Amino acid sequence: MSLQHFDGASIVIFNDGDYGPYRGSIVGLAGDPNGPIAHGFGSTAGIYYRHFRWPDGSTLWTLSVSLIYPLMLASILPIGSAVIALRQRLKAASETVNDSEIAGESGTKG
Repeated sequence: MSLQHFDGASIVIFNDGDYGPYRGSIVGLAGDPNGPIAHGFGSTAGIYYRHFRWPDGSTLWTLSVSLIYPLMLASILPIGSAVIALRQRLKAASETVNDSEIAGESGTKG
């Protein structure tokens, strides 16, 4: 796994530490019976994937994900916790105000 900067910061995961992440180099020629079968998709919405399989069974794959996705995912829990804490404080403050009003009303009726 590595942190790369191509079209923006991204996390890159790949299976071959000797070769490194696939970056668009030529891995075979069209029509070559010993060439790899390639699958994948380009940089779509910050996600890039390439998978190559050669006739001998060896594979090379690379997955690149824009850093914005893990950052957004990591921010969900803290933001959710902050929203819940704020709602609890507002509810407690509202109940305190209501209790004060009730106590004030009973004091004036006496």
